[in-house]
Amino acid sequence: MQTFAVVIAGVVLVLCLGLVFGRDDHDECDAALEALRSTGEQDFTARVHDEYRKAIDAHASGEYKACMTLANKALEHLKHG
Repeated sequence: MQTFAVVIAGVVLVLCLGLVFGRDDHDECDAALEALRSTGEQDFTARVHDEYRKAIDAHASGEYKACMTLANKALEHLKHG
């Protein structure tokens, strides 16, 4: 019975950590998308537009780490042409 309690406690800990770190990814994704939107670029290049659309799709499907990565890549491409 004690082993079962330890296993349950471990599962609860993993779930809680996942929620905490998942929230950070969500916040970072939102910040990266907002930074991209705030550039004022009306005519994204095809490459930047594609990354932006993929970031939006990743956000919609809950893949916040991918969203953040794609939005940041799009920002870098805007900065460096």
